[in-house]
Amino acid sequence: MNIKITCVLLGGLLALPHFTKAGCNYADASKWTYLGKFTITNYTVANENGFLPITAPDYLYTPTGLDREFSHAFMDDVDMQGTGVTADGKYVKLLSTLTEQKNHIWRYGYVPKIIGKAGTELTDGYSVAVDTAVISLGTILCIDGYGERLAEDTGSRITGNHIDLFRLVTRAQALQFGTKSNIDVSKKNTN
Repeated sequence: MNIKITCVLLGGLLALPHFTKAGCNYADASKWTYLGKFTITNYTVANENGFLPITAPDYLYTPTGLDREFSHAFMDDVDMQGTGVTADGKYVKLLSTLTEQKNHIWRYGYVPKIIGKAGTELTDGYSVAVDTAVISLGTILCIDGYGERLAEDTGSRITGNHIDLFRLVTRAQALQFGTKSNIDVSKKNTN
């Protein structure tokens, strides 16, 4: 059963709303700090499954550094996202520097995992991107209706009270999620 009690003012202190949802336990309120209402979206890396089957005018080619053909559209998405997942579950990363890209040199490689801004491996359904002016990287969050998540990444469009959930899904599936507004978020205290 999901229960939510509204915040109340007690002796000049704002009490944490108590709720147990999606795996977050607020029974010990001293362990959590309520951050407020946030907008929640989700993001993904390029996903080859979202570009299959190949249809005209798309075409196949073998990018520099990779061992098989990929669709041009998928590789364009890898260029935009920085990383992609192939249909057989391998991770592909754009390795070219900005200087190389300006000189039209595009190099790619297979990588064992997807790394976020915090330098840690991103986990499907657990890692989130945040604005570090609002939430520090490494912070454990409780997102109402979504459970505990770990702030491990950032994004140029993630500003203010906006959290982006990391998912290994196709772009269409990520867009289908849409935007969720006015979602309660708390952070786990570190002490």
